[in-house]
Amino acid sequence: MNKKRIFVSFLATALILGACFSSWNGDEGTFSVSIGGAGRTAWNDPETLAQLTHTITLSNGPGPEQTREDVKYNDIVHFSVTPGRWTITITAFLNGNEHATGSRNVTIKPGPNGAIAIKMGPINTGETGPIMVTNGKDDNSEGSLRWAMENSPEVATIIISSEVSTITINNILSLSFEDRTKSVTIKAEEAVTIERGSNHLFQLFSVGGNGTLILGGGDSKPITIDGRNIEAQTSLIDLGGPGDFIMNDGVTLKNNKNNGSNSGGGVTVLNGGTFTMNGGTISGNTATGDNGGGVYVSTGTFIMSGGKISGNSAGLCDGVYVEYGTIIMSGGEISRNGNVDDGKTAVEASMAYEPKYGILNAAGTDIKEPKGGTLSCVRYAIKVVNGIWTFDVENKDQWDTACEEIGIGSDGNNYAINVTGEGFEVDASSSPTFGWNKNITITGITVSSGSIPIISLQAASTGNLLYIVGTPSDKQIVTIENITLQGHSTNNASLVKIDSGGELIMNNGSTITSNARSTQKYSNTHGGGVYVDGTFIMNGGTISGNNAYEAGGDYTWPGRGGGVYVNNGTFTMNGGTISGNNADYQGGGVYVDSGTFTKTGGTIWGYNPSDTENSNVVKYGNTVKDNQGHAVYVYVDPTTNKRRENTAEPGDNLDSTKDGDAGGWKN
Repeated sequence: MNKKRIFVSFLATALILGACFSSWNGDEGTFSVSIGGAGRTAWNDPETLAQLTHTITLSNGPGPEQTREDVKYNDIVHFSVTPGRWTITITAFLNGNEHATGSRNVTIKPGPNGAIAIKMGPINTGETGPIMVTNGKDDNSEGSLRWAMENSPEVATIIISSEVSTITINNILSLSFEDRTKSVTIKAEEAVTIERGSNHLFQLFSVGGNGTLILGGGDSKPITIDGRNIEAQTSLIDLGGPGDFIMNDGVTLKNNKNNGSNSGGGVTVLNGGTFTMNGGTISGNTATGDNGGGVYVSTGTFIMSGGKISGNSAGLCDGVYVEYGTIIMSGGEISRNGNVDDGKTAVEASMAYEPKYGILNAAGTDIKEPKGGTLSCVRYAIKVVNGIWTFDVENKDQWDTACEEIGIGSDGNNYAINVTGEGFEVDASSSPTFGWNKNITITGITVSSGSIPIISLQAASTGNLLYIVGTPSDKQIVTIENITLQGHSTNNASLVKIDSGGELIMNNGSTITSNARSTQKYSNTHGGGVYVDGTFIMNGGTISGNNAYEAGGDYTWPGRGGGVYVNNGTFTMNGGTISGNNADYQGGGVYVDSGTFTKTGGTIWGYNPSDTENSNVVKYGNTVKDNQGHAVYVYVDPTTNKRRENTAEPGDNLDSTKDGDAGGWKN
């Protein structure tokens, strides 16, 4: 297609974005584009309109660039994109020639989006190529970066020549206009450093008043913005109003030392500004007197789809600080900012953007998690990988922090706790471990010796190690794998309690062991290992060495379900082993009260006098009590008082080989 540019002085048109009526998968932003609407008053000739074709391009966003060509007047085109900041450009062609163009940076939210207009203007006469920077001076002489920025058209690309390796900035480079939009992209033919001059104490770039600054991208070579550790008063890049700063791969903001009262070491975003980080690095910056060593946002927006923010420090929140603003994180990494002992969170904010797309960590409010990328703070090793907020835990303090952060997190989101090292002791509790309605995976990372980490209750601590609770409409699901949960002999509670609305999934390599439920007279003493009022799915692992003892010494409150007690919940056993557990009344391995027990696999040991270590047993004192369900005791109908001791009936799904009370089940 011939794209010769011609001048059309009267043209003014608009691109209209409206709510899209196509399906929405919950993770993307949708909108429709129609060509038409306002601004056509000077262009009402039906014959001319019929000849126009348009190209619509979405670029500089967190996802792949999208283009639609040959769009006719009044056509409607639908888009579905990753939520975030995008540049939308429309170009009109008449008889194969570029006739008009318009561009606008917009924030696409998750779900259907409302309508906006993108104004179009005439193509300037002749070809407008990039503006070359051919010297490193900062005196507004022709060929300098300052000259190029001040003399560029409304939309311009500035290329720093390979002859220039360093540009020293001695005064603010500004893109701030009240009466027009100006977008400048700066690229480099070879690696270049734009550095702070020795006597320049303020920002190097100032963007506001509808200006847009884009650094790098495409075929650009690396661009480094260097504060040179000079004691300055502001950040390197300042968005002081409704402007945009877009940072791409190969761009580095480093070594800025903001000793002033203003926040932000690398980038400051204020008053409706938007910072989009598609790539690059922000590192080695400080805001010694205030907040946000890497990025500070106040009443603005920070969109991160790539790149890394690390090694920054501040008086409060070393990596990214957000107050009364928005952060949208779909990729990238915020990690290892600040001192290992400073106890700060990686992101602090007091206003969220959208559930599952912002980050919020403030007292009295919910936490909104990113959908991707990596968020971490050295001390607590918090990170987000592919939408899962992950905690790397190797001691009690980190475990407590993980439980607390998850507890105040948003309902329905995904979390992971990776337990490293040999293990540690924790306090028991009678309160929900992770709050309500979360999805949590606890995984042990096998150490070099091959041992599996152990989380154990402190000897003087009584209560649950895990207390899982949710609501019927929105379960809380906890999955454990390759981890040992260990109780002690004087506990007065089940090691794991699954309340109504809670669900535990137990996978291979997991063990629930060594817990004794006893000592509390006139109390429920059932379920030494697991107490089920919700849902328990056992796909693998081992439940062993747990006890349900009678409390009080007079056998009026006997113990049931040494390994598992199913009260009003559901227990499905697909694999694994239940062995070596003890109850002093009924159900050495499993006791089923008003709930449901389905067994499709795995092994439940019965009682074998020659193998007491593996046997589940009902034993009071030293007396073995037969016919009380060493392996499984099912209490069926309280109204008829009918019991089934260690038997399988149709519909039980207890595919079994059994030999009386001693046999147990094995698939």
